[in-house]
Amino acid sequence: RLVEKLSASWNESDFSAFAQALRDSDPVVRQMLVATLGQTKEQQVIPLLETALQDSHNAVRGEALSALREVSDNRSINALIPLLRDSDYGLRKNTATTLKSFGWAPANSEERVLNGIALGHLVGIASDEEAVFEHLLTSLGNGPTTIRIAVIEIFGTAQNESRGPANRMVEALVTALKDPETAVRLAAVHALGTSKNERRLKPLVLLFNDQTSPVRAAAIEVVGKTHAQEFSSNILPHLKDKNFEVRIAAIHALARIKGSEFLDPLVAMLTDPDTDVRRAAVEGLGRLREIRAVGPLIGAMIDKESDVRHAAANSLQVINGQWNISEEAQKTIPQLEAALNDREYWVREAAAKALNRVRLL
Repeated sequence: RLVEKLSASWNESDFSAFAQALRDSDPVVRQMLVATLGQTKEQQVIPLLETALQDSHNAVRGEALSALREVSDNRSINALIPLLRDSDYGLRKNTATTLKSFGWAPANSEERVLNGIALGHLVGIASDEEAVFEHLLTSLGNGPTTIRIAVIEIFGTAQNESRGPANRMVEALVTALKDPETAVRLAAVHALGTSKNERRLKPLVLLFNDQTSPVRAAAIEVVGKTHAQEFSSNILPHLKDKNFEVRIAAIHALARIKGSEFLDPLVAMLTDPDTDVRRAAVEGLGRLREIRAVGPLIGAMIDKESDVRHAAANSLQVINGQWNISEEAQKTIPQLEAALNDREYWVREAAAKALNRVRLL
């Protein structure tokens, strides 16, 4: 009823009633009231709209921001600046845009950082200016999740550049690996993936046992890309991880590190129940370039999934362009001949094609 009354005519005597309505338990009611207040475009409603900027519901805060933009009164600048820290990415960006339309410009390092993050202007925020860097550290420590991730992206970009305190950025990213939020830990892993600092590796290895599979997989992938042989013993157990993406990451990591000792563990993965894991295994065996992998890969040429069969053929070609006339290939003939009697047509067909290639003419 208040919304209807306000829509009909604005009466300053109703101010307290409207203020009370902004505390209604239903966020939809609060949002409707804020929208109606904005439509009046009366300067008297500005205090009410500024109050709504602190609402617990982001839709109400967003409506209040839009309403203040409609009123077009730059006296609300001081009330809008705190929204640059809001947990909602879209609201932060809209706030920065609104402030700009009011002619506002950041007055200090903290405001420059908040405004840059809100607008997505990450490049150039990190600098040698101590105040800026300290504010970034503070935001990484206690800011909303989306801002912590934004700061991580900033540090990830700047850590290998000459500008900015690079070592402290790496330290901050390593600390972020312990963040309670999965998305923040994951962002930190990816940021450290571009780092050249060796101090990042041991903390990343600790994440191999993270409670969430995306973090485990990402950490294993990053360490694997460094070709760090000393961490292979930490990766091997994850070939049996309950999550298929982690198993794939472990396969890729071992294939990058390389080593004949990884042959048997990767061959064992050819019987994994997941198609993508088996395909990763045959691709990994190709990267190892071990002639002893020819036999197992020929066996994979009669896998139930065509993607695995094709990947196996490609890996065989990588290992030895004449794999089909090798001694290892000849040893698989009995296995392939037995597959000619399989009940599945595709197995019989794949076995026949493989036999045509490995039989000596």
